[in-house]
Amino acid sequence: HYTSKSKTKDTIAPSSSFTIGSSTTGSNGWYKALTVQVNLSDNGSGVSSAKYCTTTGSTCTPNVDASISNNTFKVTLGSNASAQRVCTQVTDVAGNTSSTICSGTYKVDTTNPTAKISASSSGSNITVSASGSSDAHSGIASYQYSRNNSTWYTSTSNSYTFTGLSDGTYTVYVKITDKSGRVSGTVSTTVTVSTSLTLLNNGNNGSSG
Repeated sequence: HYTSKSKTKDTIAPSSSFTIGSSTTGSNGWYKALTVQVNLSDNGSGVSSAKYCTTTGSTCTPNVDASISNNTFKVTLGSNASAQRVCTQVTDVAGNTSSTICSGTYKVDTTNPTAKISASSSGSNITVSASGSSDAHSGIASYQYSRNNSTWYTSTSNSYTFTGLSDGTYTVYVKITDKSGRVSGTVSTTVTVSTSLTLLNNGNNGSSG
């Protein structure tokens, strides 16, 4: 056991606390990126080592060796659909080991969602579908639709109909935003509106002789 110059025995376990090392704040309580800083302290023999783990539960068993510098180390949290926390266990030079100490919870989504698109025309209307779009972590918050990449319309529905269009070929676009505020890449497809062809077909279907 550690003995100081005054021959005082170190029997007190070290401890840890948590602060945010760096972050990019998102929306709805989510972070787009987050590093948790673990601050270690020991009033006797000094900090020797630390282990940590991350969990979506209430606690976990620290099993990863920390790389300590100036009694701190950092843990970068990845994407997860559930809130996460960091838990740590600290050992001092005298061999005293702390209990497992855990941080608060953080919701982190570092991954952009993925947009999909399909479209069809009926008369003078084009219906755009974003079915198949996905976000594995915070979840989809909204869909954005555009015709010819001009005005963008935001909806909570995975389909949108442009109405009253003139004959012609249109390019329609979809992108999605997840609950953390991350935006997907933009996807597009082309659709042709031909009301004259529709009228002709209707006429043929209804003709006799």
